[in-house]
Amino acid sequence: MRDPQELADSIIHLYLSLVRYQRSRSQAAKKQTGQSGRRMAILRCLLQSSPRSVGEIGRYLYVSDATVSRILDDMETRGYVSRRRCSKDSRRVLVEPTEAGRDLVARQIKNADLVAPFAGTVMKLDISAGEFAAPGAAVLLLADTSTWQVETTDLTELNVAEISEGSPVAVTLDAIPDLELPGRVSTIAQFGESRQGDIVYTVNVILDRQDPRLRWNMTAKVVIESRDAS
Repeated sequence: MRDPQELADSIIHLYLSLVRYQRSRSQAAKKQTGQSGRRMAILRCLLQSSPRSVGEIGRYLYVSDATVSRILDDMETRGYVSRRRCSKDSRRVLVEPTEAGRDLVARQIKNADLVAPFAGTVMKLDISAGEFAAPGAAVLLLADTSTWQVETTDLTELNVAEISEGSPVAVTLDAIPDLELPGRVSTIAQFGESRQGDIVYTVNVILDRQDPRLRWNMTAKVVIESRDAS
């Protein structure tokens, strides 16, 4: 059986995480639209189904009717919602979004679209439909597989002085032993890093020819032509 104190700590941690998430969503909504998170939540609620009563909106937001009424007063002044008495029950007040309110939500949705900085292929996806994405968290890996490059991990300080940018390269791969690809050195790191007792410099190689069998993180052997050889 789980320790009661541990369970209580877990619940508190989950609650605080939800509060931080809700706060971040509210801040994001205000940055995008100039409106508070609650105002935007009410508009999204009304776009799902309207008209709705004050009580229905309150249950949607988990807040009191009085709180909803105060927010609606401000939203109606700004022209985002309209209110009217129900024709069947005059005690009920029904709320609908105005055209301005609909446009505000549409603008927020447009601003929330994720646009890739370049054309590519999604190599890895770390989120599922309906799952919350924390602000700043990486959720996918996008790659341009039309042009592969190879990165070295073991070129030591004894060898780096013998090569230069543009040096010819021959690349072979463990997974495709019958394939040899030509290329050239594109960049050489200026700062060496200590690795297993050696100082190594990262070299990036651009391939002159591509192959459809190439995959991310394949192990490659890189032979770089030295200055003396040229």
